[in-house]
Amino acid sequence: MLGTAVVIVMLVTTLLMVLTMLVVWRCHWILVLIFALLSLVVELSYFSAVLLKINEGGWVPLIIAAFSLLVMFVWNYVTVKKYEFEVHSRVSMSWILGLGPSLGLVRVPGIGLVHTELASGVPHIFSHFITNLPAIHSVVVFVCVKNLLVYTVPEEERFLVKRIGPKTFRMFRCVARYCPFFLSVL
Repeated sequence: MLGTAVVIVMLVTTLLMVLTMLVVWRCHWILVLIFALLSLVVELSYFSAVLLKINEGGWVPLIIAAFSLLVMFVWNYVTVKKYEFEVHSRVSMSWILGLGPSLGLVRVPGIGLVHTELASGVPHIFSHFITNLPAIHSVVVFVCVKNLLVYTVPEEERFLVKRIGPKTFRMFRCVARYCPFFLSVL
C-alpha cells in the first residue's frame, strides 16, 4: 500500500521537475524530453509493479485518496463561489450613507464584528443584518483576514484599520494580514 503513494509522489515530482525545467530554468525542450523519458521509464516500471498489488489491498489507500481529493475539490469550489458571491453582491456605500448616522436602527453599547472576505466594500450580509434586526452595536468593525505569501509581515502592516463612512457612523474595516505558518517556519 505504501508503494502506491511512493510511486505517485515520484511521478508528480518528475512532472513538476519538467515544469520547472521549462518555465523557470528555460532549458531546451530536447534536454527536458530526455530527462522526462529516462525518469518515466524507471517510474512507470515501478508503477506497473505496484498495480499488481491493487487487488491485494492496494485499493484502500487509492479510495481514501480519491475521497480526500473530492472533499478538497468541493471545499475549494465552494470557497471560490462564496467569494464571488460576496464580491458581486456587496452593498454600495451610497446605500449605507442614505441610512443616516443611526443606520435606521437603535444603537446598543458594544462592538459588533462582521467577518468578511472583502478587503473593500460592505458585505451583503450586513444589509441583511440591519434590515432584519432592530438594533446594532454602537461600533461596527468589518474584519477581513488575508494571508500573504511572504515570509513575514511587518508589524506596522499586520492590521490595517480604516473608517468607513462619516465619523458619526462609527463603522470601521480591519484587514488582518499574516503569513501562513508553513512560510513562517522556513
